[in-house]
Amino acid sequence: RGNYQEETLYWAQLIKEARENQWGRLDEMLEIVSQNRYNEVVVASFIRLLANCPEHTKQEAIITALNNNPSPLVRAAAAASMDRDLSEKTKKALLVAATDKFRLVRVSAAASLAGFEESRFAAAEKQTVARVTDEYMEAMVARPDDWSSYYNLGIYHQNRGSAGKALDAYETAIRLYPESLMPFINSSVLYSYIGNQAKAEENLRRALEIDPGNEAANLNLGLLLAEQGKTDEAEKALRTVLDVNPKQAVAAYNLSVIVSQQNLDEAVSFAGIAAENRPGEPRYAYTLAYYQMENNQKQAAEKTLKKLIAENPLYLNAVSFLADIYMRDGRTGELEKLYEQTLKTEGISSQDKEAIRQALNTITNNKAGKSN
Repeated sequence: RGNYQEETLYWAQLIKEARENQWGRLDEMLEIVSQNRYNEVVVASFIRLLANCPEHTKQEAIITALNNNPSPLVRAAAAASMDRDLSEKTKKALLVAATDKFRLVRVSAAASLAGFEESRFAAAEKQTVARVTDEYMEAMVARPDDWSSYYNLGIYHQNRGSAGKALDAYETAIRLYPESLMPFINSSVLYSYIGNQAKAEENLRRALEIDPGNEAANLNLGLLLAEQGKTDEAEKALRTVLDVNPKQAVAAYNLSVIVSQQNLDEAVSFAGIAAENRPGEPRYAYTLAYYQMENNQKQAAEKTLKKLIAENPLYLNAVSFLADIYMRDGRTGELEKLYEQTLKTEGISSQDKEAIRQALNTITNNKAGKSN
């Protein structure tokens, strides 16, 4: 009994962290998914929560669950969670799931397969996709009074790139259940995409009437208002996002840009949040270094750039930025070392290599001129 209680407390804590987008123990979560450590409800819950995780390492565990887990509930959750991954490996796994003996798994696979271009399927695969898509569509209209069916239908059409059909489905879901939050949020993205900014804003504000602290609605509203130049309102919405989720990198990055004209200390702070919580996005660390320089924090900026280059050696904007600092300070030796190190990096284009070599030649010629 004691072990059972300890295990329950263990996975419950991990689920709490996943709900709060804390991924420091992601390896443990993925082990639960790939090794089917607990009952099917727990494993399926982890898979659904991983949808918000930005780390690509999660895909291997989810594919393992889709291929090998004995529970159709888990396999269906795995298939449904793959709607954003368009890799060849995922496509193959979903095609297998589309022939699963359980309908729940098949229709979940169909929803995720909707995101793939038809040209990526061979003739036999197209037949499989068509068959399972028909089954999926039948399932969606089986309950015409169910708002969630229309919401899921909206997601399907959105993945297929059919904005008009998706919006019709989302609006039907809203009419059937005006308190449904996600149709408002998803439809706002599409309204913005087709250029109807007013309707996008309206639906986001209606979502916030239902849930004023909703992270996704505030984030999307903040980004929408920022695009329109309504920076005061955008800042308010994005600050609400960070109140709800202090590690929200997109909100923090955009806040750093908005406040930079008035408060560089805050700009540095927000950019730091973005860089720390999205290390895979080099633009965030670059922005942090930029505001650090603007705020007379040169040493901190150099440290940020060196770390960025070490982790993303092909991000040459960071190399140029650090080189510019060295050049202005007359630190020729460090500049040469930086360029020479960059030339050794695999994956750099021949054009970029030639530009770096020319820069090195300029340094050499300048040194020779001074010695003469």
